[in-house]
Amino acid sequence: MTMFATKTSVNAARTLTAVLGLAAGASPALAAISYFDGTFNNSDWSLTTFTNTGGAGSTTNGTQITVGGNPTDYRFINNLLNINGVNSLVLGVHLNVTATYDPSMQGAISSIDYSEDSKNFGTPGGGQGTGLAIMQGGNFYVLRVPLLSMPLPAYLN
Repeated sequence: MTMFATKTSVNAARTLTAVLGLAAGASPALAAISYFDGTFNNSDWSLTTFTNTGGAGSTTNGTQITVGGNPTDYRFINNLLNINGVNSLVLGVHLNVTATYDPSMQGAISSIDYSEDSKNFGTPGGGQGTGLAIMQGGNFYVLRVPLLSMPLPAYLN
């Protein structure tokens, strides 16, 4: 078994904007709702870890760091991948529990605009990636393309 660790951060410019079609008579009006996290309090984040057979025993975690981000606070994410075969995988889905939206109450989502600042603190070429994940009805939806791939030696938005 080979162990491989990557360390990354997701920085303060993590923003999700949903453009919503809200019924207003015969023609829908659009309203933008934005979610932004500039502090990354640990209590505001949940983590669900997925592995495949090749990545059995792998772990991931995340924690708030209050200095060194862009400009200050960031979420430090550490993945430890146990390589037990071809295509070994560990996937950590970090969700901000304060960024919720209920289409049945607030209207349908017509588009999503997502951005984040990311930086790789680990070994270059580690296969680390980052991107949008959404949970709806207990199911996770992870945007795989385009995927922000590491290594990034400096914060990149």
